[in-house]
Amino acid sequence: VEITSLNEDGSFVVSSSKIAHKGFSKNSLSVKYMWYTDTLCDDCINVHKNTADVVKNNLNSGKIEIQFHPISFVNPNSVYSNITTAWISATADTCNKDTILNIIDTIYTESFKAANKDKSEANLIETLKSVSKQAGAKPKEIRSIVAKLNKVAKMIQIGSNIRENKELIKLSPKEDKSMFVPFIYNITKNKAYDGESNEANDIILSELNGEPCSGCDDLD
Repeated sequence: VEITSLNEDGSFVVSSSKIAHKGFSKNSLSVKYMWYTDTLCDDCINVHKNTADVVKNNLNSGKIEIQFHPISFVNPNSVYSNITTAWISATADTCNKDTILNIIDTIYTESFKAANKDKSEANLIETLKSVSKQAGAKPKEIRSIVAKLNKVAKMIQIGSNIRENKELIKLSPKEDKSMFVPFIYNITKNKAYDGESNEANDIILSELNGEPCSGCDDLD
């Protein structure tokens, strides 16, 4: 199975383009982010819920670009985390941008996690097929996602242990340089935000909106 739009760790870039790419565009006006999240992580779900509409609007307008890194961070052995993160990346290697974002929107919700976190791999895959169909994926695309799933899951495992990623550790905003998710790094500002904190959540949302916000100056 050929993988064309993913980096070696399963990450991919979403921009104003209709399809996902491995790398960022050459657009000097777009603010570029690296976004490490785990579908098992409550804080990741919360950040997505609070920013999803703004992210989608600003991606479409070309104001921002995001390199999504779906990872299995909370529990590397979780069937749920491994399959859902691999599904997202396999979708990004197969479908158009709107379908990708629609699928992400569905997976990163408390309700989806609660209903599916204890399912077997086979049952979870059937659910994800249904979600993808509702999100706009064609039958041929869904078959392609399934065919790529195991290969993509192995790719994602390469990048999941971010506690050992020395380059990311240097960027950690925590005093002890510990790693966490969601880990959001603004390449343009050369600044990482603590996605576990409510304050950072507000700052990220305001920044994505291009609005002034309380506390933003402290992070510049």
